[in-house]
Amino acid sequence: MFAQDDRGRITIRATRATINIDGNLDEEIYGRVAPIDHFIQQEPNEGAASTEKTLAWLFFDDNNFYVAVRNYDSAPERLVANELRRDNFNTYQNDNISISIDPLYTRRSGVFFQTNALGAQRDQEVQDERSNNQDWNTIWRTRSRILEDGWSMEFAIPFTSLRFRDAGPQVWGFNLRRVIRWKTNTSRSRRSPPPPARARCTSSTSWPRWSAWTCPSCAGRLTSALRDRREHDEPVRARSLSQTSIR
Repeated sequence: MFAQDDRGRITIRATRATINIDGNLDEEIYGRVAPIDHFIQQEPNEGAASTEKTLAWLFFDDNNFYVAVRNYDSAPERLVANELRRDNFNTYQNDNISISIDPLYTRRSGVFFQTNALGAQRDQEVQDERSNNQDWNTIWRTRSRILEDGWSMEFAIPFTSLRFRDAGPQVWGFNLRRVIRWKTNTSRSRRSPPPPARARCTSSTSWPRWSAWTCPSCAGRLTSALRDRREHDEPVRARSLSQTSIR
């Protein structure tokens, strides 16, 4: 389910499902669950509709948070995909998908995960909106597939790879971004905030700080419910993401 109010606040309902991380997006669940298909340009025409069709799904089970994206392209022969090295900046210079998460909802710090059409992995930690820790690494999986009309990808991020509150309702910052490199086109699941909000972000990313991409205070808001911890000292995992909202 996807809804957006007149102030740009987005509500998304994630679906309980376990998917195979192979990049194929061929499980039956993809035909039953309506995707997120509302993406707004960040560059070059901020606020306009994305120029290429993008479909995204959010899933969860007892152990993982899943993100899947189908990236259509009107000129698939121009797809830029030439990087496989872990944590290499050139992944950003490819066509790519990134997600930004602030699991503790500090509005100051968070993490992001990035991949391209070859399945490269790049992750970083954003610290106090002032620096990116490029040495930060955690355990996660991703697979991509190049298709006749674009490409697709799937993420699986174990809940044990993220730090978040160990009980009660969950509130996370969240955003999803697609870069179409041959067009120099960037689109996001949430509209960029107005200039005064952007100016607060001083993250030293390689793209302009006014993009607010890795700026946690400018991210969307994802809320969910966390079921009770199991007995004793089992590592905490998110138990339910059945109701999520991004604002």
